[in-house]
Amino acid sequence: MTNAHKIIRTTAQFEQVKRLPPSIRGIDFTNQRTNNTKIKIIISLTSPQGFKGFAQRGRIKERKIFMETKTKRIFAEIIAFCMLTVILPMTVIAENPYEGSCGQNGGNLNWSYNETTKTLTISGTGNMSNYYSSGTAGGRAPWVNSKIKDEIETVVISEGAASIGEYAFFECTGLKNVTIPSTVKTINEGAFYKCSGLTSPQPEKSDDEIVDSITIPYGVTSIGDEVFAHCTGLKKVTIPGSVKSIGERAFSDCHISTEESEDGTERGLEKVVIENGTETIGKEAFNGCKKLNDIILPDSVTSIGETAFQYTGLYNDWFDGNEDVLYINNHLISVYQGTANECNIKSGTKTIADSAFFACGSLPGITIPDSVTSIGNRAFKDCNSLKSITIPKRVTTIGNCAFYTCYDLQSIEVDSGNPEYCSENGVLYNKEKTEIIRFPKEKTEVSFAIPKSVTKIADGAFEYCKNLTNVTIPNDMTSIGNNAFESCSGLINITIPKSVTSIGDRAFSECSKLTSIIIPDGVLRIGESSFFKCSSLKDITIPNSVLIIDTDAFKDCMKLKQVYYIGSKDDWNNEVIGNGKYVLTNVGITCLSGISAKRSADGKSIVVKPINIADGKTVILVLYDGDKIVEMQQSSEYSETKREITFTPTEHYTRAKVMIWNSFSEMSPVCDFKSIE
Repeated sequence: MTNAHKIIRTTAQFEQVKRLPPSIRGIDFTNQRTNNTKIKIIISLTSPQGFKGFAQRGRIKERKIFMETKTKRIFAEIIAFCMLTVILPMTVIAENPYEGSCGQNGGNLNWSYNETTKTLTISGTGNMSNYYSSGTAGGRAPWVNSKIKDEIETVVISEGAASIGEYAFFECTGLKNVTIPSTVKTINEGAFYKCSGLTSPQPEKSDDEIVDSITIPYGVTSIGDEVFAHCTGLKKVTIPGSVKSIGERAFSDCHISTEESEDGTERGLEKVVIENGTETIGKEAFNGCKKLNDIILPDSVTSIGETAFQYTGLYNDWFDGNEDVLYINNHLISVYQGTANECNIKSGTKTIADSAFFACGSLPGITIPDSVTSIGNRAFKDCNSLKSITIPKRVTTIGNCAFYTCYDLQSIEVDSGNPEYCSENGVLYNKEKTEIIRFPKEKTEVSFAIPKSVTKIADGAFEYCKNLTNVTIPNDMTSIGNNAFESCSGLINITIPKSVTSIGDRAFSECSKLTSIIIPDGVLRIGESSFFKCSSLKDITIPNSVLIIDTDAFKDCMKLKQVYYIGSKDDWNNEVIGNGKYVLTNVGITCLSGISAKRSADGKSIVVKPINIADGKTVILVLYDGDKIVEMQQSSEYSETKREITFTPTEHYTRAKVMIWNSFSEMSPVCDFKSIE
């Protein structure tokens, strides 16, 4: 046995020890009292070995232990401890600050960074977490929120990862190469935003042989908003046909001018190949890519967002030329705003992009060929001279507000063979006539009854129809879209039926002659600016189903003096919220009696709540199958403490009616009835 492992019984013997275990720097002890010794052991760890209590995760360099014990036992315990630190070493794993978990909702994805190769590796399976473009460590990706952010040159995402998280590599400007596996299905918003170094060395080849700067594998189905925005090092991108949608600004501003670049060299995206299978290109997707002159768009594309290719090299060349219309392959992208000639869209065209004819104020007419299948959102916005238009038989999609502010439009006709749309007296509907899409602004009628089959009023369906003074909405209507009656300045009277449950933003804004509105029970939200600048509106009735009055809902309704609320004061004060409620602070609130009735969550029962109605009245439930009464139930079992009555129908029914009478024998109603479809 070596000197270090002898049994030492005296202080002198201990001091004569020539060699200590490498983990022990020295031993110091002093007598405190008779037969007792206080011994101080100073342990210096010279390797990642040692007793766990003294060397947790390799961080502790020195520990001091104070022990009191009997003189006869202390030396044996000291030596036993020293032997443990040598004979039974425990491995201490040093914490790596550049690794961790990055899986979504506890998913099995992990990351690690190699400082030598400057490579960040994502391994495991599942979806990557989504992050933010700014914020603290809890919001940004851990590698983005550390000093390695600008050092990362290569990212390798291993097979098994299903997505790349939002803003995962935000502004990693040193990033040059990315490997994306075929298992990735979604590249989420801003994933590589401003990765300006993202490129691969380009060989000495002609322009038609430019290699891809980044490989997007077949299998990816979605490229989110701003994924590669401001990636000024990109030169060529091929988007496989598996990608169904390209998000807004996905490749926007992939360009840097000679003035902006450090070496005085203009760089940017020059070629984009979109393979057959892609369907949607988002707003401003390639906007600002000033070197982009070579674009291939397949016929599979059915939707092209507003200004998707504006300020590209191709767009700028067209804008400076003599042609009135810009096409990319078989897609109409834009029309020169100053054109005063009728536009005959070329045969073979598949898609009319969003806002393609925007502000063509002098355009007298448009001929759409049978090859067109899709007309984009606001496609003919501000075509103020357009009087009529015919939709051909192959068009299967007409975007929102396609005819927005076409002030002279009098008629929209549809080919009778069209499977999706139809027209009647110049008014555009879907084929089944369950949705009214557009009532032309310059139709001369002052009164219009929406057909009984219609259950939905589309966004902007009647906007700026200043000739209309009265619109009749059928009883089965359920939804009134955004901007539906915006700026119908002649509209004096409109009744919203009780079946309506949704009223969109700005639905009646600037209807300056409306004097009274009743919001039906069942509506949960009064949308943003819904009645903005209804300057003649004097009173409005709001049911207790409304929980939110959104921003500016009643702003600038200068004559509004009275709100009738079907509910209690407590409900109004505590249940109704929203930024738009403050406008009603100085308006009189009168609480009315009424009925709230709805189906239970499982659909098996009907829950009825009398509102501001005294106890003892009789609640009647009548069930119908068509027009035939199949069942009737009654109850008076409600009170201050039990305000709801639950009815369970036993017969099949298609609609129900709830009434409250003073008594079953009197049959005199206390308030208006409530219908349930």
